[in-house]
Amino acid sequence: MMREYTDGHDIIRLDPTRFASQFIALESLHKFRHELGTLIHSSEYLAHVGTLREESRDVAHEISCLVSDHRFWDRILYYLKLIEPLVQVLRMVDGEDKNDMGYLYEAMDKAKERLREKHPMTFQKWWRIIDARWESTLHHDLHAAGYFFNPRHQYSDSPHNDGEVLQGTINVISRLFRNTDERIDAMMEMDRFKLKLDIYRDYDLREAVNRMSPGEWWVMLDYKTGQRNPLARIAIRVLSQTTSSSQCERNWSTFSLIHTKVRNRLSATRLEKL
Repeated sequence: MMREYTDGHDIIRLDPTRFASQFIALESLHKFRHELGTLIHSSEYLAHVGTLREESRDVAHEISCLVSDHRFWDRILYYLKLIEPLVQVLRMVDGEDKNDMGYLYEAMDKAKERLREKHPMTFQKWWRIIDARWESTLHHDLHAAGYFFNPRHQYSDSPHNDGEVLQGTINVISRLFRNTDERIDAMMEMDRFKLKLDIYRDYDLREAVNRMSPGEWWVMLDYKTGQRNPLARIAIRVLSQTTSSSQCERNWSTFSLIHTKVRNRLSATRLEKL
């Protein structure tokens, strides 16, 4: 009956996982809000409700009241706008282009800024939730180093080289270079790169910033310096790392182990507890 009013479409159901399916399900529900309103007032639906047992009729009545309540749809729209910037980051890291290591750190900052613009009165509450999740699970020094090594950021008008970015980059250098002299050379090279000194003033390098991927840019610089640039080796390794939302998707593998054919009647609440 519902498909007759939604032009053959189904409303996407919520999967028992903490991944982005909550957003997708809400988005689908909001998309067909007018069709659902038409459905609950149709003669076919009312006739069907009349054939239900008493407890089922009570549930149908509650659903009808919910669909008719404009405050319900306002709340859905509010949460869609709230979550959308974060979902866009997840879509970026799981997209076809896997060279996003140099952009993830900035993407998270921009997502938080968009959230603040849309919710100026309540953004701090949501920032605390995002920061707690980011710091405990998702954030790594590689993300900060990826930002620093991205020439599109460093050659922009206002690169965001705060203490977290610089310390994360130094930590990565310390892990990848075991030799003290190599570490010191790389850290000194960081300042030349940051201040655009020596080879980093090169006209071709400046022009190539927006024409090449960050990794390709460092390969070109490495060739220009006769493969003797101590920072290029680190930058190429960092920017060659692929990105994914596997930390979020890890729940899929956990649920697949629990939610087998034998246990397919488990409720979503029970699955979350397991």
